[in-house]
Amino acid sequence: MISNDVKEDLKKLSLEEKAKLLVGADFWHTYPFLDEKGLCLTDGPHGVRMQNNGGKDVGLKESIPATCFPTASCLACSFDEKLLYEVGKAIASECIDQEVDMLLGPGINIKRSPLCGRNFEYYSEDPYLAGKLASGFVQGVQSQNVLACLKHFACNNQEYARMVNDSIVDERALFEIYLKPFEITITEASPKAIMCSYNKIYGILASENPILLKEILRDKFKFEGSVISDWGAVSKRVNALKAGLDLEMPGSLSYVDILSALENKTLDEATLDHAVESVLRLYQARPNFKEKKNLSFHTLAKQAALESIVLLKNENQVLPLNLTEKIGIFGNPVMRIQGAGSSKVNPKQVDSFLDCFRKEKIHFKYFETITDEVKQMDKVICFVGLSSIKEIEGKDRKDLKLDEEDIDLVYELSKLHSNVIVVLTTGSVVEIPFIDNISSLVLTYLAGEASAAALYDILYNKANPSGHLAETWIKKLEDSPVYDFGKSVYQTFYRESIFVGYRYYDKVGIQPLFPFGYGLSYTQFKLSGIEIKENILYAKIKNIGLYKGKEVVQLYVRDLNEQLVRPVRELKAFQKVELAPNEEIEITFEIQVSFFEYYDVLEKKFKISGGTYILELGTSSRDILLSKEYKINQPMKLQPTSIYHNLKSVKEITKIDFEKLYGKTIPTAPKKYPFTLDSPMVDIQAKRIGKVFIHFGLKALKKRSKTKEEYDMNQYTFLTGPIRMIGMGIQKTNHQLEGIVDILNGKIFRGTIRFLKKDKRMKKLKQ
Repeated sequence: MISNDVKEDLKKLSLEEKAKLLVGADFWHTYPFLDEKGLCLTDGPHGVRMQNNGGKDVGLKESIPATCFPTASCLACSFDEKLLYEVGKAIASECIDQEVDMLLGPGINIKRSPLCGRNFEYYSEDPYLAGKLASGFVQGVQSQNVLACLKHFACNNQEYARMVNDSIVDERALFEIYLKPFEITITEASPKAIMCSYNKIYGILASENPILLKEILRDKFKFEGSVISDWGAVSKRVNALKAGLDLEMPGSLSYVDILSALENKTLDEATLDHAVESVLRLYQARPNFKEKKNLSFHTLAKQAALESIVLLKNENQVLPLNLTEKIGIFGNPVMRIQGAGSSKVNPKQVDSFLDCFRKEKIHFKYFETITDEVKQMDKVICFVGLSSIKEIEGKDRKDLKLDEEDIDLVYELSKLHSNVIVVLTTGSVVEIPFIDNISSLVLTYLAGEASAAALYDILYNKANPSGHLAETWIKKLEDSPVYDFGKSVYQTFYRESIFVGYRYYDKVGIQPLFPFGYGLSYTQFKLSGIEIKENILYAKIKNIGLYKGKEVVQLYVRDLNEQLVRPVRELKAFQKVELAPNEEIEITFEIQVSFFEYYDVLEKKFKISGGTYILELGTSSRDILLSKEYKINQPMKLQPTSIYHNLKSVKEITKIDFEKLYGKTIPTAPKKYPFTLDSPMVDIQAKRIGKVFIHFGLKALKKRSKTKEEYDMNQYTFLTGPIRMIGMGIQKTNHQLEGIVDILNGKIFRGTIRFLKKDKRMKKLKQ
């Protein structure tokens, strides 16, 4: 049994037992510790995805039913840390019921581009909001002693070639934007584990990157938990161990590499022991499965959806609906509730929108085609959205377009009826060409198993909409600062630097369709009386409308120092408050040092520039209602003039401009030939033998995949993934896998023997 002293427990283990504790035993489990069974790790961020057969199956098999909560892109619109805590707590309770030790989530990568196919799994384009919400979620999970694993560390901002691509980002943007959510969550919630990402940073895989895992994560952020690899993210296990990666997942034979390095004196036992101690602390902290909850959380799933659905347009108060009105329904009312990929939950129950209407005896008709009868309806609801195939792990989108059929449907309806209400179901941003032709727009995102019931309650004002956008909705893709997204397998240049999301649109003067933080209500609110006393900002908010409702008050900070490159404004705090009609309350914000910090790349730390700041209160990044000056009596930071001071468009930034910002020579892309285990599969297509490998690889994936969704995810991951990924799920050492590389490099006989022959080191272990 595990004791309270990991150093004593360490003494009970042989070298082989130690090495095995640092490598998965199978796809979802670690090795046992003496007589204590291994840890069970499973997805996902918005519900438990525990596969049948004890979670031993490879890939995305049928999972045990669990509550499907709204995805992160939806939940983030709640702007409610307490809600995220309750959702995390509920998911953890279901982890205990299914004997899961560690939940692989939340995902807090920044939404750098709306094209990222996995954006539905992430919170925001804003690091502060992402960090605060993740902190609430992690605290909720760990309140039940389930281990939370924060992911993906770091700069995993695209799905295309995510396993081989190098994220080339300047140091200031790295710390202010991409690492900030992790720093906030580590500081506030102390997650027990962090999952490293697949991609490279500074030309080195995240799993083998000592700058990322030691200098930043351990030394700067003071992280005390365990570092776990994303599934298949490790190339060289010994290098990863030295860099600070504790546990490699999934199961592999790489413990042989660890033992061989110990024998060859290229790895010292102290490094091994340090990692083993970290993993043993996970065993210490694991939940008690005797305390099963067996609770139902459908009501909480509905509440989470109600808090997160966003009302984006409501001309002439078309909403809320009246129970006596005749309603026409078009499109597909069977709403998509989640995204596709490793986070896909098998929901316990799914509400039906039409059943909600039937239950309440609403006078409605569902139309499969448009007829003149639509004119007899008082109002029309039209469901549109992205299909699951367009939002899937492993694949990015090529555009922001809805299906032409959906667009045409809305246009045709708007010609026949003046009160068209569009319900938009999507995991991320889409272009909305018909926005001027409709009366109302309700954005559900992917709102989980209770989506339909929550939507019904909002449409009929059983609940007042209170969601606010956690990302900017642009008018067209060309407005995005990331114009070369998914163009290169090898390198991605973060030319926009700190100007991500609303920071960019504000800087260059682009008017979004809907700004960050935006959301309407059926009631109205008034902010007044802003003042600052002893580092506390005070203001009053009053409900001046007819209905009880909630408002998200957002605090932004502007720096008037024009000689320091900064966004126009940045979110620094927020509060969600509920008020009855005519109710007025005072809200307060404690002014923090962090409000004014920037990352100084010369001194390698966050600093404050003196001067005059403006503290702004509003209901979105573009709806600023109150402001107050705040002065800091310190020296003002001066920076040499660069293109970033007066940025007009990212397209203006040349490679030379970016290299100056980057501060060092940009890493060169790896050579395509000769092939290595880290070469992407797309490169081997140039060789005839490579085409054969890919043909049979895709054939095997098709046979293994249960659905088209799963095959699509596996196919795109396979084609842009490294050769070593062939070894995931098969019992071959890296030494044997090098045989495949030999074959691809033309050494067919030698490579075949090497792949098929037993690794001598394995024989040695069994003696």
